[in-house]
Amino acid sequence: MLLDLLISGNFPFVAYRMPNGCEPVIAVQQNGLPEIVELDALDGKAGFVVATFDAYKKGKVNLLTPTHILKSKEDKERFKIELSALPMAPTQRIEEQPLVIEKQAYLLQVTDLVRRMKAGEASKVVLSRVMSKALPAGFSYDKFFERLHHAYPSAMAYLFYLPGLGIWSGASPETLIKNKGEYFETMALAGTQRIGKEGEAVVWQQKEREEQAFVSQFIDDQLRQLDLTDYRRLPEETVIAGKLAHICTRFQIPAQSITGKLGKLVKTLHPTPAVCGLPRDKAWSLIMETETHQRSCYTGFLGPWNLEGEQHLFVNLRCGQFHGHTLNLYVGGGLTAQSLAEAEWQETEDKSQTLLSLVENLRNFAP
Repeated sequence: MLLDLLISGNFPFVAYRMPNGCEPVIAVQQNGLPEIVELDALDGKAGFVVATFDAYKKGKVNLLTPTHILKSKEDKERFKIELSALPMAPTQRIEEQPLVIEKQAYLLQVTDLVRRMKAGEASKVVLSRVMSKALPAGFSYDKFFERLHHAYPSAMAYLFYLPGLGIWSGASPETLIKNKGEYFETMALAGTQRIGKEGEAVVWQQKEREEQAFVSQFIDDQLRQLDLTDYRRLPEETVIAGKLAHICTRFQIPAQSITGKLGKLVKTLHPTPAVCGLPRDKAWSLIMETETHQRSCYTGFLGPWNLEGEQHLFVNLRCGQFHGHTLNLYVGGGLTAQSLAEAEWQETEDKSQTLLSLVENLRNFAP
């Protein structure tokens, strides 16, 4: 199968399916390596962008420039035949495993951060953890991705391999920035609730609404810093991703106002309070002090950039990294001074369920 073949041959690629799209696109860079690009220089570039969480400090992103863009099933089948005739190079595996912490240690981390927020050190901090699951021999990336994009129809679903970053897969409903013709759109997405019975109304609590207000105010502030004042802020709505609901506020910026400022805007928006916290620098410092793992691509951003008519970057949520026969899932949640440790643990459990169930349903987890 094509994704398995690309990985075994060490070809940088991304397979992705846009929200509410049909057939996934596979973009392959058969020659050379993805380029490292300064965020400020994104204007005018074309390819598929992959940024790590620490792009906030490094100011650089990975840009895959495809030599092949495969959209139809016929294109993919034809390319698979061509690829099968080429000599295969071993995939560069990422050897370092992220640290997994148990429940009690996570609860202590939450309790300490809540104490520090009550003392006024920050108003919000996003804490994440890693869950590790063994995969048996015979696991298929193609089958996993097929299940993934069917499970998240309203999110951007992807699976990529980039040398130096490894193999990642996930689905995100959260737009960082996208081009909608006459305007660009960004969004504040915060608050998480597990969906109950079908048709049951989602009722948002104070803690969730607080989280949303933090993110919306942050975007207001960042847009005004760039003198982008003629934007529209749309009413709040509830969006669904898998079995979870989130509160969403969309911001629409006229395209003519953003000319020459697009790369700067991306740099200004990342990381949002939804994945880092507020004040941003203090929240970043608390994350670095507390988390025992490197986030890498988790809570970075990615998406097509002037590629196949799309200019759409997504915050990288609900994702995992493959290490040989192991899948490491990254999950997190926003903490405030009102957060309860047990509830925060349960939120991370809820966020992991859809991705875990995809593999379990394929009977690909070791017994």
